Amino acid sequence: MLMARRRFYRFVVINKYLLPFVFLVLGVADCGADEEALFPFVLPWDDATDGVTNVSELNEKPAGAGGFVIAKEGHLFEGDKRFRIFGVNIAFGANFPTAADAGKVADRMAKFGINCVRFHHMDNQAAPGGIWSADMNRHSPDRSQFSMDRRGDKHLLQEAGIRS
Repeated sequence: MLMARRRFYRFVVINKYLLPFVFLVLGVADCGADEEALFPFVLPWDDATDGVTNVSELNEKPAGAGGFVIAKEGHLFEGDKRFRIFGVNIAFGANFPTAADAGKVADRMAKFGINCVRFHHMDNQAAPGGIWSADMNRHSPDRSQFSMDRRGDKHLLQEAGIRS
């Protein structure tokens, strides 16, 4: 037992100093890479097109149609179906997108399979980046929470299969 522990610590110490050195040498050696061999890799923020990365069909639409999420036997369930959360945190001014951007952002999150959003730090700034004002719409008439923006008669996030 003691020998195994010593071997483990020796392995950790060696790798603690050796691996960064190896990565440094490899990085310096690669600095002369041919620029023409590289290609642009762009992920547009408003892209919700179909493709291999589109897993929005995994989200039940509208969100909450199967009922409340409950804990049963150490797992989350929505009705009889197991429910897994793939969530993100939206903070500060991102909680209040423009009306034109809100739908695009909701569709983009659904494309990557996000099914839960937490609105964070909404209450520590004045409008338009936060909720502190007598009338938020007085400061920014084209901005409101995702959950308040509507496409027809449904909430944007709910329609995309995202709970908030």
